[in-house]
Amino acid sequence: MSDPLMVGAGMSSQPSPNDRFQQAERAFQAGRYGEAAPIYRQLYEGQVSPGIMSWRLAAIAAAQGALDQAWDLYHQAIRVDPRLAASITPAEFAHHNLVCKPHYDSEAVPLCPVCGGSEQKPLMVVCYLEWSVYHPSFSPVRRWVQCQSCGHGFANPRPTKSAIEEAFRDPPPAHLLTWQYATLTIYSDIIHQLGRRRPGGEWLDVGAASGAFAAVAMDFGYRVTGLDIHPGYADHVRALGVEFLQGDIADYDFGGRKFDVVSMGDVIEHVADPKRAVAAVASILKPGGLVWLSTPNYEGVWTRAMKEKDGMWKEGEHLHFFSLRSLNRLLHDQGLKIVDYRLSKRFVGCAEVTVERET
Repeated sequence: MSDPLMVGAGMSSQPSPNDRFQQAERAFQAGRYGEAAPIYRQLYEGQVSPGIMSWRLAAIAAAQGALDQAWDLYHQAIRVDPRLAASITPAEFAHHNLVCKPHYDSEAVPLCPVCGGSEQKPLMVVCYLEWSVYHPSFSPVRRWVQCQSCGHGFANPRPTKSAIEEAFRDPPPAHLLTWQYATLTIYSDIIHQLGRRRPGGEWLDVGAASGAFAAVAMDFGYRVTGLDIHPGYADHVRALGVEFLQGDIADYDFGGRKFDVVSMGDVIEHVADPKRAVAAVASILKPGGLVWLSTPNYEGVWTRAMKEKDGMWKEGEHLHFFSLRSLNRLLHDQGLKIVDYRLSKRFVGCAEVTVERET
């Protein structure tokens, strides 16, 4: 973070605002929130960088579980300082010079997208401005809630369809187009395990991205098709010899085609209606076919340990933060059963499950 406080550097024996701020910062970074908060509050009341002080007070409130307060303070921060990103991010961040908007396209989610339950409580409140991959079409403040019936975590409010489409008009992010040989060996281990249960046949990779996962499945003898909503991946997938289809799994018409294996690597958390997406997958699965699915798990050991410091809370394109409970509920409702579970070697905190149709 750049130095936001270039004031008060006189000859007074009293600590300058910058000295006070640095004292608070040291306490904040050490987790001594009781020491840091009064200093931030005093600086805010003295009109010293009020956006930054509200931002820090919001982070402390979130860490202490005062989520309604965190929600209000984060919004206060961007309201009093729409250019807050310039003070709290490195210059190389794409949104470093962002000016926050007074309004973002978002919508309330009154019912759980997994079970339809209406009772929910806040799980986490975060600010995206300090996150390197923040997209300015999304509100920089996100509240995650938990369904009290099935334990599902989801964004409420969430970006509207138009806001998500705006983000998808950008080229695919570079980190999703590049991979190393070590990545291929991880994919190989996954596909090898699936091959023991369902060797050979038709494979659909939903959310194909660069095509690397689909291409490794080809190495194992599967006839592979990649599906992705973003047209920017088409050339990359086809260059690896994989058939590419553009579209949304929830709506795509496969013309009666059926698949032996459907993979959904870190896809389900992006879709507004996961029930429709999983129902669509179940409808194109051959008898005895498999689904391999990965998604972040907020009840998993990583997120339990990291709490608010888990970066998955700040993935703006994610609309859901599943628990294993809610994922199992989602699959079971479509006649699918988890038969294998393991921690991901690809993304920290993610669950990877193999799923079969229940008989």
